[in-house]
Amino acid sequence: MNSQSNKGFAYCNADVYPHVGDLVRFLHEADVLVVEDVIDSDEKQMRWNVDEPGLMLKGGRYGFVFTKDINAELELVDPATGES
Repeated sequence: MNSQSNKGFAYCNADVYPHVGDLVRFLHEADVLVVEDVIDSDEKQMRWNVDEPGLMLKGGRYGFVFTKDINAELELVDPATGES
């Protein structure tokens, strides 16, 4: 993980820039999702058919989920412990 922030993206519990493969969870939810893509360019917005920057997440029961407000919603999960 990189401590640099880009486009204002940072997890609510860690001041790091999101990367593909990060494990995350929405606040107050138990399900862990994986960052599938960091949508931080016009090209990626067009590829995913979204109107603004954000993250594309993937989870077992959810499939693909787009979120734009990661600063307030998402916690970074430690892969070793499963804790935020």
